Amino acid sequence: MKAKNKLLSLVFAISFLLCVIGIQMILISSTNAEGEQESETPKSETTVQASNPPAVQTVGKIVKCKNYIYVYKSASLSSKKLGKAVKGAEYVINTDFKSGKWYKIDYKGKTGYVRKYYVSVSKKPAESPEQTGTPAEPPSETPKPTDGWYTVDNAAFGIDSTGANARATTDGINNALRWAKEQGYNKIKFVPGTYMIQCKWNNRFIQPTDGILVPSGLTLDLTGSTFSIEPNGYAAYCVFAIVNSSNITIKGGTIIGDVGKHKYTASKDSPTHEWGFGIIVSAGTDVTIKGVTIKKTTGDGIILEGSYDYIRNGGRESSNVRITGCDISDCRRQGISVVGAVNSEIDNNKIYNISGTDPQYGIDVEPELDYSVTGLKIHSNTIYGCSGGAISCCKGAGYEAYSNVCTGNNMLAVFCSDVKIYKNTINDSFIRIYPSATNVTVAENILDDKSWIYNG
Repeated sequence: MKAKNKLLSLVFAISFLLCVIGIQMILISSTNAEGEQESETPKSETTVQASNPPAVQTVGKIVKCKNYIYVYKSASLSSKKLGKAVKGAEYVINTDFKSGKWYKIDYKGKTGYVRKYYVSVSKKPAESPEQTGTPAEPPSETPKPTDGWYTVDNAAFGIDSTGANARATTDGINNALRWAKEQGYNKIKFVPGTYMIQCKWNNRFIQPTDGILVPSGLTLDLTGSTFSIEPNGYAAYCVFAIVNSSNITIKGGTIIGDVGKHKYTASKDSPTHEWGFGIIVSAGTDVTIKGVTIKKTTGDGIILEGSYDYIRNGGRESSNVRITGCDISDCRRQGISVVGAVNSEIDNNKIYNISGTDPQYGIDVEPELDYSVTGLKIHSNTIYGCSGGAISCCKGAGYEAYSNVCTGNNMLAVFCSDVKIYKNTINDSFIRIYPSATNVTVAENILDDKSWIYNG
């Protein structure tokens, strides 16, 4: 009996021991399962990070400019400027924006727009452009180019060089000139072509407000290009205008008016439509017009005048203007008119076939309002085929006309004073001094046997 009890006790002990061991195994298994599950999250995160390299974005670098370009608020040159992007700066480009001419960029935490022409695009790991060490603004004193030329980018400014789209072309050229000056350029070239210009100024009694308006401090080289006025019915127009500006040179190229295509609808303000000009200099200072061919304007090839206001009211004349080496022909009223200019020079030009509406002179000096013409030198010009005559010293005082060759065309002194006319060559024509002219000197002129000089 005792042996039986001992056996039962041993069995019970072994069973109890097995139960305890089983419970511990369950607890251990449970603990391990929870630990593994908690460790799955960092393992999963590590796996995701390893399978996704750093994001790649499109980055644009400002390259095709001298110093900087403007960043605009919208994709338009007429929109507000947000600031300047200097050459070499890099910006993240928004590739969702689709445009043929503009990039949408992140600019100082704002959305900005820049012209594609000035941007070189590359792919690189994303990072803040401001971490590259490139400044987002130009230095306080941006160096200005001193000897570089800028060739107008026709595509960038919407300019047509095929003789079409006159309004867009005119606006584009004006925008290009302003932009180039802002960038520090002072010498401008044009891609050879034909540029149709629109001018809706059409008011002879105010300064020009349309056509190509040249800013101060620029040299324009028109060589190889033709600038034609869009045929119109306006009594007054201009292709180029220098208005209250200074230190300007226009050289080379051809300017053509619309004679033969003009609509001469008479009006009480201008029954003759005689104010269509190739170049107007209105209250300009230190201006040179050199080697330009001008023809077929309804008025004058070139006119030098004042500010369209009386001197007594604060107006002023043009000054220090030189017209040299130009070829001016087939204009209706004058080759060159001087109606308000001091200390200027007209030399070595060829002027011919001026005909259509009076006075029809090669060069006419005839101040308007209370302007003066003094210190003018007219010399070494060749003039012929003008219906009125070669040179009319109608008004003004204290100037000279010398060493000109006038064939078949006269020289006159009408209401002027203190004028010297000397060493001119007159072929088949005459020099006439009217009684109304005072203190006029006529000396050393060369006349052929068909020419003469007389007073009266």
